[in-house]
Amino acid sequence: MDTITNNACVTGSVTGSGGLQTAGRGAKRPYPFSHEGNALHANGVPFVSPGSSPRDPGYSWFGYSALKGRDSARLSRPFRALRLSSLLPRVSRTRPWADESGAVGAASLHASWLNGYRTASSCDAPKSRPSELSSHSPTRRGISGFGISGFGIYLGFGILGFGIFGRGELTPASVATSAPRPSPRPNIVVILADDYGIMDLGCYNPKTFYETPNLDRLARQGVRFTNGYAACPVCSPTRFSLMTGRYPVRGALTDFIAGKRTAKFKYAEYNEFMPLDEYTLAQGLRTAGYQTLFVGKWHLGDAEKYWPENRGFDINVGGFAAGSPKGGKGGTFTGGYFTPYNNPRLKDGPPGEFLTDRLATEAINLLRHVDKTKPFILYNCFYSVHTPLQAPEATIEKYKQKAKKLGIAGDKNKDYAAEEQVWPVKQQRKVRVVQTHVVYAAMVEEMDKATGRILDALTELGLAENTIVIFTSDNGGLSTSEGSPTSNLPYRGGKGWVYEGGIREPWFIRWPGVVQPGTTCDTPIMSIDLLPTAFALAGAPLPKGRAIDGCNLVPLLTRGEAPARDALFWHYPHYSNQGGFPASAVRMGDWKLIQRLEDGRVELFNLRDDIGERNNLAAKEPARVVQMRARLHAWYKETGARFLRPLDNGGPAPWRPDDDADTAAAADFQPGPSMLITDFLANLGAAANPRWSCIFADGPIAWNYDD
Repeated sequence: MDTITNNACVTGSVTGSGGLQTAGRGAKRPYPFSHEGNALHANGVPFVSPGSSPRDPGYSWFGYSALKGRDSARLSRPFRALRLSSLLPRVSRTRPWADESGAVGAASLHASWLNGYRTASSCDAPKSRPSELSSHSPTRRGISGFGISGFGIYLGFGILGFGIFGRGELTPASVATSAPRPSPRPNIVVILADDYGIMDLGCYNPKTFYETPNLDRLARQGVRFTNGYAACPVCSPTRFSLMTGRYPVRGALTDFIAGKRTAKFKYAEYNEFMPLDEYTLAQGLRTAGYQTLFVGKWHLGDAEKYWPENRGFDINVGGFAAGSPKGGKGGTFTGGYFTPYNNPRLKDGPPGEFLTDRLATEAINLLRHVDKTKPFILYNCFYSVHTPLQAPEATIEKYKQKAKKLGIAGDKNKDYAAEEQVWPVKQQRKVRVVQTHVVYAAMVEEMDKATGRILDALTELGLAENTIVIFTSDNGGLSTSEGSPTSNLPYRGGKGWVYEGGIREPWFIRWPGVVQPGTTCDTPIMSIDLLPTAFALAGAPLPKGRAIDGCNLVPLLTRGEAPARDALFWHYPHYSNQGGFPASAVRMGDWKLIQRLEDGRVELFNLRDDIGERNNLAAKEPARVVQMRARLHAWYKETGARFLRPLDNGGPAPWRPDDDADTAAAADFQPGPSMLITDFLANLGAAANPRWSCIFADGPIAWNYDD
């Protein structure tokens, strides 16, 4: 179970934890550094003078640094004893100064990157230093010590020594003459999975039935976020947020394209495309000189004008209207993962070729042919593990034998528990609580192997050291419909639900030489953060006159500075194919409030104590409900949120934010049938069976093939 606290991510070897901080206030943050022997290191690089700039280069002699005032005070906390070895070798770096737009100049991006990158995003990290440092002298110029032949003694607030001293530029210990040559801007590889839940990986769930050695390797090589989110519990809106850095509600793309399910009320009006006036990730990076490469699933508009090659990508392999693979002879309604692909942007392969493997091959081919003198972004979107549930027979057989060996062949009576049913049908809604689905397990393995092939290719081609790799998913695992192939326990719900199981995602960022391998970060982040982070790395300005909701994560990755935002939001005014109810949500710190859009009722959960969202605290915390609901309603107005509509044939009007009834309803609402899941877990014991999953094609099947 996650630990959620009020500190930021630590980018060194020490695990950090984090929550959302109040906007405009500097959160108390630990140092993003690790200790190796008696020397202070940041991200594996010897660290000196964190506050230095080209105007204040610090003091160096014979490759060592003397620090004054606040800079030395920052080092005094880890070094309270007198140690000769506390003299820190100078490392080459230049602060990446931002231009007036907040973008970072390409020429300044090099060396250790320790001071990070700033953009003009409204949620950029606060510039003030932690309060415990502010009491030290702010003086940053002057002489802090003197040395002789590199001998010195570290004394709390400065470096003292004997001999001759002098002020100089930041130079390597072994190089005292010429300035360092800038290294190129980093390449960016984004690997996006489809319908892939956080509990489907070994690094988040060591007892999962599925095998993910390559994804686990990627997690170990960088930072693994435990509070990473998608902006929506279904795919198209989250893909919009990744492309634009904006909440899906701003583009009125709040459901998957081809949704439109009606129940008690009619769904909110929404766009079935990413509007053409949206400024995309690819457009910004291409303008900044990046090669922009797309592979895989797109699902952001039916017409060709909405496809990747017309939204900023130089190359598009496989991206078109469909939200699920269309393979199979004749292009069956549900499609398939095997050639022929029936994809206008992907040629058919030899008989028996599997789409996931093919997409990895295409991605590797693009990597082999990129211009290595220019940076690139490879945006690789697997269709896996979206339905239909298909995989190579050999891999399926492997998991059949594994399930047999473990004695978990699957039992309809034990693999399901009851969940709330909001559709106007009599059939009971069920949710998977055990992982044993052999076909799904095979799909997970095939995607993991494909990811491993891409990672290996980066190394083979000499690209890995200057390439940032980001992995995440567009929504939670499919657990309540369409075969319900996985379980997200202990998180509640799954794809199509605003509970944590539908929106909390695996999130990894590998940044060689900057992010310490094996780092864990509890600071909440979201898919909206990709664009401002990538733009900061590339030196691309944020678009003018357009609200960008995401935050530049580079300060978090390099200095442990949490984004200066007070809340994260979700808005899903639709009935999902998976049985999820129309709802909005806001997370503030450890607290999450869900507002149901049919009638305005609310649920309040403390995620630190109740990660499964079982104990609704709305009645016990009325003041907090009022505060968080007011914050959510202000966000509705800011973003132009749309809501449910009456049915075409008449009937009652759905709730609206300006209704007063939601205040009284908040105090007495408790979820109903879903409590049976708690009983199920209690019967199995606190840990339950870690191998949570399903039986294929059981449970309610009422869905659109492109969801």
